[in-house]
Amino acid sequence: KGRINSEYGNWIIDPNVPFSFSDKDYHFSLEQHCWNEKEATLCLGFDGKLENADKFEFELQNYDINKLGLETANNLEIEGLLNIVSQVTWGKGQPLQLNSEVNITDGSALIYNEEESSVANFETLTMKVRLDESSLTVTTNIKSRELGGMTSDIRIDDIFDTRELSGEINITDIDLAFIEPLVYQVDVLNGVVSGAGIVGGTLNKPEVIGQFNVNNGYLAGDELP
Repeated sequence: KGRINSEYGNWIIDPNVPFSFSDKDYHFSLEQHCWNEKEATLCLGFDGKLENADKFEFELQNYDINKLGLETANNLEIEGLLNIVSQVTWGKGQPLQLNSEVNITDGSALIYNEEESSVANFETLTMKVRLDESSLTVTTNIKSRELGGMTSDIRIDDIFDTRELSGEINITDIDLAFIEPLVYQVDVLNGVVSGAGIVGGTLNKPEVIGQFNVNNGYLAGDELP
């Protein structure tokens, strides 16, 4: 029985984990096995020749996202269970590639200040990531009854130099009232934002060209000009 204790949880593995290695053809095998941390599981496995095009897979299920210790605004709290399925492939003379799908189940966000708060529950909160030697592609899909929805498909080329951006973003019925507690200069913020845009420029200087509309928009506050 193995155990790893860390700030990210106490992980335990119960079964024996068979593995083998051959110095003749550099074949390494590590049977699929899972580490458990309360309701969460982290599963790992590899089978192949290290110098050829092979793959390593790992899967994380039902991990409390708060244990990651992600920094957020002082008046923002995020809840949910993190799930990741990833595959890394590589080979002699071939670039390393990463394909990963991330989703958060039972996700919610709480924004608050001293006077009020807003809560949004997420029906869908997913992200797909693909990385190779020169580009990174990220696709997201967010849906919430309280907040609205957003999809995006963003690509970064020449990631180690110019980091050029391309892609698109779509926003559907984002409720501005949800972020009202974050804007201290505003006492009232209402309206629904929808629209679509094309992303360009670079990661340092991004550009978005498109059309975004605010319906029934209204804001008021004593500190506004």
